[in-house]
Amino acid sequence: MIIKKTEVGDRGPLIDELKKLLGKKFHVEEECSIKHQEHFIKYKGRDQPDILIFYRDLIKIKEKTIEYEDKRAVVAVIDTKKAGEDITKRSHFGQLIQYLFDIKAKHGFLTNLKDVASHHLEIEKLRRKTSFSDIKDLAFWIVECITEHYGHLPIPISIERIINTLDNSMENLIFYVKSESVDVWEEILKIRDLEDEMLYKTEEEKIAARYRGAAFIALSQLLFYIVLRASRVIHEQNFDPILRRLIISNGVPNQIQSLLNDVKEDINYKAIYDYEVFPHLPDSANETLKKIIENLEGLSNELVIQHDLIGLLFQRLIPFELRKKLAAYYTKPLAAELLARLTFETGDEIVLDPACGSGTLLVHSYLQKRRLKGLNAKHHVLISEIMGSDISVFASILASVNLAIQDPGKWTNKVNIFNENAFNLPKARIERFLPKSVLEIIKKLKAQTSDGTEIVERPGLISDVVIMNPPFTRGSRLTPQERDILLNVSKIYNLKHGWRDWNLYSSFILLAPEFLKLEEKGKISLVLPYAAISTKYMEKVWEKLFKQTKLGVKYIINASLTEISFSDSSEQEMLMVLERGYLKPCKLIQLTQKLENYDIEELSKIIINLEESGNFPTDSTYFEGHQIVQNEFKAMKSREWSFSPPGILELLQRDFVSSKELDFVVIGGGNSSKPVDYFWIPNKYWELDYEADTEIIFKQTLETHKLIQNINLLKNTFPNKQIYDFYGNIPNSFSEDLKKELEIISENIWILFSKISQKKVESMLSKIPETITIPKKYLVKSLPRKLRILENQPPIFNDNYPYIFFLNYTELCKDTSEKYFIWGELLRGTLASWVCAPPRSASLFFPVKIRLNSMKTIALYSPDLLDSARVAGVIFIPANSSLQTKESMEVLFAYLTSSIFLYDYIQKGRVVSGALRQLFSTDLHSLMKFPNIRMISEEDKEIILKESKEHNSKVTLKNRPIFSSMISNALNNRESSKLRRLDEAIFKALNIPSAILDTLYKEILKELNPDRIK
Repeated sequence: MIIKKTEVGDRGPLIDELKKLLGKKFHVEEECSIKHQEHFIKYKGRDQPDILIFYRDLIKIKEKTIEYEDKRAVVAVIDTKKAGEDITKRSHFGQLIQYLFDIKAKHGFLTNLKDVASHHLEIEKLRRKTSFSDIKDLAFWIVECITEHYGHLPIPISIERIINTLDNSMENLIFYVKSESVDVWEEILKIRDLEDEMLYKTEEEKIAARYRGAAFIALSQLLFYIVLRASRVIHEQNFDPILRRLIISNGVPNQIQSLLNDVKEDINYKAIYDYEVFPHLPDSANETLKKIIENLEGLSNELVIQHDLIGLLFQRLIPFELRKKLAAYYTKPLAAELLARLTFETGDEIVLDPACGSGTLLVHSYLQKRRLKGLNAKHHVLISEIMGSDISVFASILASVNLAIQDPGKWTNKVNIFNENAFNLPKARIERFLPKSVLEIIKKLKAQTSDGTEIVERPGLISDVVIMNPPFTRGSRLTPQERDILLNVSKIYNLKHGWRDWNLYSSFILLAPEFLKLEEKGKISLVLPYAAISTKYMEKVWEKLFKQTKLGVKYIINASLTEISFSDSSEQEMLMVLERGYLKPCKLIQLTQKLENYDIEELSKIIINLEESGNFPTDSTYFEGHQIVQNEFKAMKSREWSFSPPGILELLQRDFVSSKELDFVVIGGGNSSKPVDYFWIPNKYWELDYEADTEIIFKQTLETHKLIQNINLLKNTFPNKQIYDFYGNIPNSFSEDLKKELEIISENIWILFSKISQKKVESMLSKIPETITIPKKYLVKSLPRKLRILENQPPIFNDNYPYIFFLNYTELCKDTSEKYFIWGELLRGTLASWVCAPPRSASLFFPVKIRLNSMKTIALYSPDLLDSARVAGVIFIPANSSLQTKESMEVLFAYLTSSIFLYDYIQKGRVVSGALRQLFSTDLHSLMKFPNIRMISEEDKEIILKESKEHNSKVTLKNRPIFSSMISNALNNRESSKLRRLDEAIFKALNIPSAILDTLYKEILKELNPDRIK
C-alpha cells in the first residue's frame, strides 16, 4: 500500500510527545493522503487521517510516500478535533472506523487534545472517554494503550505485572507438579546427566530442578498457545485447525492437553510441545491453571516482542544461579541487534547458534534477515534458515517460542531449535532439518564395522553464519565427560592445555569453523569476555585458529567503560566478527557510551562504512579506535590488540626493552593457592605489645578473652565431659550465636587432638597466656597487606613505615623445648586460620589492582629490602645488593610513577570494572616495555632520581591528588607540577621530544574521563 505525505496541521506538541514515548521502533506521521479506487467518487480521491503510527521495521519511508505490504504496519490512527468539540459524536466515530477499515488498522483514537477516546475494531464496548489537562498525560495514555496491549486486551497491563504473574504461576504450579514422581519428570523432560553434573551439586538441587522444569515447560506452552491463537485470529487465519480459547478447558489438565494437541498434531510446533506435562498434573490443579490462563489470555506477540518477554522469562524463570554455573548469560537485545546488523549482508544466509540460550541472537538474526530481504521476506523461509541448540532443555524451548512468536500467524512446521550439547552437533541427529530427498539418500548410506554391524553415517550441520554468546565456564569446573569431548576439539588444532587456565568459550571458538560451509565465504560472530584476548592462554588459541583456518577478524567492539557488559554477566565484554577470506584491516572499536544511548541502526552503518572510507572518524562521539592491517594483526599476540590508537605509545617506547632484558631485577608475584605455614600477626587474637631488639611481645585481644570465656563456660557447665566431645553436639540450651562459636572451638580442638596428646591440649587450654614472647628468628617483618594502612606514607617510604610480622611456623616447629611449638599449635589450630604465601624480599612493588578514579600512585618503594606476601601485588626483586643495582631500582621506580607508564598501564591493564584495572607479573613479562636503564647516562639518572624524590617522598598518599588531578595540574601548571618535572627528566634521558608531553597528558585525561571510568 502507498500512503502520500501531505501538508501538516497544528498538532506539534502531541506529535512530539508521541515520538518521545514511542521510541525508535515506531514512526509517527501527520496527515497522510490515502487513495482508494473503490471510494474515489465518494471521497473525491482524498482520505486524510490526522496522525498515523507505524511499525518502523515494516515500512519504507520515501521522500513523498510511505510504502508497505504487511497490514500490521499501521499500529494506530489518531483523528484530532477542534478544542472543546464533543468527540463522542456518532459522525466522528464513523469517520474513524472508516479510516481503520481503509488502512486495515485495528486501533483508533479520537481526541480534541483534552478529551480522548479509544476504539478497536475487534473488541466490543471499548469506547472510553478520558480527560487530561496536560498534553503529556494525554500522549502517555495513548502510548500506554498502544504499547501495552495493542488493542488485544480490554485492560492495559504492564510488563512488570505480567512477569510477576508468571513468577507466582511458577510457584503455584510447582506445588502440583510434585504430585508426580521425579523419575517420571526425568523421562518427560529428557534432561541429560551431563547437564546435571554441571548444574547441581546435591540430589536435592537436582530434584528441585525437575519440578521447576516441569512447571516452567507447562507455563511456556500455555503462553505460546495463547499468543499463537491471538495472532491467527487477528490475521483471520484461525482455521485448519481452529484454535479455541484455553479457558474452555476450565483449567482441567487433560482438557488443556487436548487443546495443545491441535497445535502439536496439525501445526506441528514439536520443539515446543513434544514435552507433555499436563496429563501428569492432578485435576486439583484446575483452579490454578484456570487463573493462569485468565491472566495471560489476550497477550499478543507484538507485546511479547516489544518488551522481549521471552528474554525476561529466561532471566527470571531460569534461576540466575543455575545460568551462572554454566556461565550462560542473557544477551542484551541492543547488543544482539548490533551484532546481527554487522553480520548479515544479503539476508539469505543460513545461521546457527550452538549455544542459543533464550534465542536472543537468533531472533535478531531473523529480524536483520527480514530487514535485508524486505518485501520478499517470508516467515517460513526465514525460520528454515535459522538453527539453534542449547544443552538446557528449558533454554531450547524458550528459543523455539522466541523464534516462532515473531510471526505466529504465518506458522511453519519447522522451528529448528533443539536440546543438544554443541560439541555433538557436527554429528547430531538432524533428520528433521533435512528435505525428504536427502533423508532417502541418508538411509542408504551404510557402512560395515569390524564386527559386521551396520551403521548409518549422519551428516553434520553446516551454515553460512555461526553466531553465539558461548558459556564462560572455567575449565576447572567442567566434568570429566565434558573434558573428554573438549579434548577432541583441541586435537583438531594440536592444542595442549591445563584445565585451570582453559575456558569453555575457547572450545566454542575452535568448534565454530566446523559449522561453516567448506571453501565458501562464512562468518563467525561472537559475544566474548575481554579475557578472551587479554589472557596468556588465549594467545595460542587465536594463533592456532588463524593458522588452520582462512578466517580474518573484521571487527572487535569493546563495551564502554560505563556499561562494561553486553549481557547480564559482570564481565567486561566485546563483540567480534570473523569472516573467511577477509583480507582488509581489522577494526578495533571502543564504544564511549551505553548502547541505550545509540541509534543502533546508525551506529552499525557508521561502522560498516569504515570498510569504504578506510579511516576512522577523528571527531566521532560514537566510538574511538583504529585499524590494523590483517596480516600484522594476526601475527600479533592477542594481548597486544589494543582498542586505542597505539601511535603515541609506540613513539614513546620505540627504544624500550622487555623485562627480560632488565638484568638487575626479577619480577614476581601473584596468588599462591597451595597450603603454607605462614600467617600474620598482629591479628584478630594477638596484638603487638612491645618490640625489642631480639624478641617481640604479643598480648591477648578482646576476641581472645571472649574465646577463653566460652571455653571455660563449656568446662564449668559440663565438668565431667571433655571439650572435644562437644564437636557436633553443642547443647541446645545455649543461644544460636554461642552454639555456632562453640562449635568452631570444639572442632578446632578436636582437630588438635589428632596431633597432640590430650594431656598437652588440656594443659594448653588451661594456660593460654595473657602475653607471649616470640624470638624474632621465628618472625618475618613485612609490609601490611592493605594499602590504606600506608596512607600516611609517601610512595617512597620514610623510616617509620608501618609493618606486620609473618610467623614462620616451619621454623617454630624446630624448637626442641616445645615451648613455642605448643603455643604455635594453639595459635594455628585454635585461634587463627589465616595463612598466606611465603613473603619475598623486594624493594619495589605495586598492587595487582588499581582503581583509576581514586588511586594516587601505581608503585611503592623502600630504600631498604622489605618482605611482602606475593598476594600483595607484583614485586621487583633486586638481582644483587650492589650500589649500581640499587640505583637502577630507583630509576625503574621513577619510571613506574611517570606518565608514560601510567598510560601504558591504562592501555594494557585488564578492565575489571569501570574504574578498576589489574596487571600481573606475566603481563609485565609479555606486554609491558621499559626504558633500557643501563643506557641512561649518569647525569640523566641523577636528575631523574632528584625529581622522583621531590615527587614521591614529600607528600603522603593520604594527601596526594588522584591521577586525573595530577595530570591536569601537569598540563595546566607547568612550573608547579612535580610530576611534570619528573616526566621532563625522563623524556630528556630517553631523547623523546618534550613537545609530545602535552599530547600524552591529553590522551591520559581522555582515558580517565569520569564518564568512562565511573
